[in-house]
Amino acid sequence: MSQVRIAEKKGKSKAFWPIIGLVLAVALGIIAWFIAPYVRDFVFTRFPNSITAFNTMPDQQQLIIFTAAVFLLLGSLVAMIVAFAVPKDSSRVKDKDLVKEQKALREEIRKQKKRKQYMAQELHKYAKDNQRK
Repeated sequence: MSQVRIAEKKGKSKAFWPIIGLVLAVALGIIAWFIAPYVRDFVFTRFPNSITAFNTMPDQQQLIIFTAAVFLLLGSLVAMIVAFAVPKDSSRVKDKDLVKEQKALREEIRKQKKRKQYMAQELHKYAKDNQRK
């Protein structure tokens, strides 16, 4: 008797995803740092009197706040793109499929039980008929 093992399908390694995420976050921070002055100038030219609290702050604080805002905006954009781009895990089981499987299993058990009862009746009839002869 030989022992045969079915090789498991190896998926793509996800070990480096945290490192990739960290590199991506650093890159987005650098991009946000360089874009923030232009965003600040754009906001102040479009809405000159609406943000009076920012007018009293030092430029460095304004830059940090706009950098954080741009970073969050870019991060959420990248998160949405990654969420749509990553393929779904094929091993995930849907509840609908489980319900269908359970119904099919119950139906199969019911059919087996009926068949068993039918065979028992037929065997009883056969034994009864052969006993009289």
